[in-house]
Amino acid sequence: MNFFNSIFKRKKLELETIKDIQEDKESDSLSIDPFSYCIFNPYFKCNEDFSKLFSEFEMRLGSLQRYFELNNLHIKEYLSSSKEILRDHKNERSKESNILDQYGKCHYADVDYFYEMHYLSVLLILFTMFENLLSNIVKDISYISKHDFNDFNQKDLPYINKYILFLKNKCKLNILISQKEWQSLNTIRKVRNNYLHNLNIDIPDELQTELLKIMTPKNNNKVTVNEEFLEMCFNLFGKIASQLEASYWDYKRNLFNIK
Repeated sequence: MNFFNSIFKRKKLELETIKDIQEDKESDSLSIDPFSYCIFNPYFKCNEDFSKLFSEFEMRLGSLQRYFELNNLHIKEYLSSSKEILRDHKNERSKESNILDQYGKCHYADVDYFYEMHYLSVLLILFTMFENLLSNIVKDISYISKHDFNDFNQKDLPYINKYILFLKNKCKLNILISQKEWQSLNTIRKVRNNYLHNLNIDIPDELQTELLKIMTPKNNNKVTVNEEFLEMCFNLFGKIASQLEASYWDYKRNLFNIK
């Protein structure tokens, strides 16, 4: 099947100088060894096997990490192959050269947006996973402590802050979160919210100052949502999840006099 025909679904497409690129690329396609990726994620390891709350979070976090890394590889491979096609046929001038022009527009759109959509979708999923973990912990602890989360008078706070403060202040869990970790949580939430409203990987100047307090970019003095930023997010949420797990089990052991 002709490569461009497969893309644009034209019934009759004659590009005599363009060979069957799709078949030529099959032998060079990215080879993945699943075994090398199916390892425990480095960000969070559940220390107790008695709670689905934390074991499920561990599994989800590991899967998200693999999803993130494998999609990085596939996007890089795809964009590289796409660039080669344009380079190899940029001098083609035939009656179907407009198809190459259309393909070029697709290529440059993907260069602009593929990584943006990839990085930001991972950020949204990661943030939601962490919110869900906190929500489930609150449901569990509020049930056994007889404290109603809905009665917690902190209506104007973001959900993550509200969940953690409810567990700390109302249910008396000993959750140790540093000032920098609080600052990081709040800043990441603002970045997430900015994307939800603007669909833009670029972070506003007012957030740049906050971000530079919690991370130092390697390549320049401006933070963007990229691999480096997401690495910081994975580490932060994994670290706080470990603190939550420790305080969760300490609370239950003290409540039920378990040694």
